[in-house]
Amino acid sequence: MNAISVTDTKAVAVMNEKEFSAALRYQSAISVVKSLFRQGLLTAEEYSEIDTKLLKKYAPSLGTLFSENDLITGEFSAIYSSGKG
Repeated sequence: MNAISVTDTKAVAVMNEKEFSAALRYQSAISVVKSLFRQGLLTAEEYSEIDTKLLKKYAPSLGTLFSENDLITGEFSAIYSSGKG
């Protein structure tokens, strides 16, 4: 169950265990991908494609906030994807 607690005009979102696990798994996987990208072992296109696939696989509740990939517009958009891959 999701809940938002308002304390001193600050909203705090609470994750359940499943959401936390999804976010943790996404962060773990994308950190490896980022490392490969920084080492020049992945292109920007490959990085973007992998990021989109990881977001779909783990579906972290705050996924689009974690992602450096533009998921709404652009060639590698998850929303406008061709469904290939």
